[in-house]
Amino acid sequence: MFLQIPQRRPRCAVGGLYLNRRHFDRAPGLAGWWGVKPDRRFALVARHEPAPDATALHIGTPHILSLAPLPGSLEIIAEAGGVGRLRAKSLAQTAFLMEQVDAGLAGFGFSFANPREDAERGGHVALVHPEAWRICQALKAAGVVPDFRPPDIIRLAPAPLYTRFADCAGAVARLIEIMRTGAFEKYPAQRTLVT
Repeated sequence: MFLQIPQRRPRCAVGGLYLNRRHFDRAPGLAGWWGVKPDRRFALVARHEPAPDATALHIGTPHILSLAPLPGSLEIIAEAGGVGRLRAKSLAQTAFLMEQVDAGLAGFGFSFANPREDAERGGHVALVHPEAWRICQALKAAGVVPDFRPPDIIRLAPAPLYTRFADCAGAVARLIEIMRTGAFEKYPAQRTLVT
């Protein structure tokens, strides 16, 4: 049995936000009672007293049901060797993806929008191609889940916690087959709103 949740109800989840130190001690654009100085949180004064750091961005009481899975997820990350080990695997996988693209897709018009240097690269590979939208549709049909970024970027983002190097190689092999056969050409060039 599945529980149907009416669409009119808001969906809540825990999120993270980075705030550069140069923006500390500035009032946030959206202020909430949880974003005040921690020692003043329950003073409930009429004038907002923002915290001097990223805490100022908190707008309300944390959603307890969304917070409940966090301890378990942190245990999984610790069991995997910590964030540093996952970051190292992420860099190795994105480097591997780029090597595979270089080796197998030369001559198909691909280039990279992301830096090749580990220290400058995030956890994804951004492939540039004029037919990126159609190629993304063909990849999805082949069981690979890319992101499309306008106007011409195919984003591949292996999740180091559970993506294997064999999965990365398989994704590029499917991309090579799509390009070799022209399978992407059967998809409309007109983009939809949801990518």
